Amino acid sequence: MNLRRPHAVVLAAALAAGVLAVVPPAAADVPGGPTVTQADNSFTSIVWRTYFPYEVGEIVAYHGATYRCLQAHTSLPEWEPDTTPPLWQQM
Repeated sequence: MNLRRPHAVVLAAALAAGVLAVVPPAAADVPGGPTVTQADNSFTSIVWRTYFPYEVGEIVAYHGATYRCLQAHTSLPEWEPDTTPPLWQQM
């Protein structure tokens, strides 16, 4: 069972509503689970990492910037958000 996706849905809904999403402590305790940070004081985003599946619309933080996923994919080394405009749009 993929526990990450329900959190992504909640996060997307909270972002769309303009409220700050809260990740339950249990999600943060899962080894290899997403890492959540505050990005630019307006919303919460998942820190980008390699070999991780991303869906269209997911928000990530990478090197101090925030990006929205444009194409569903599993991230690979050298596919960082700042170097792959077909996959990521800087916000």
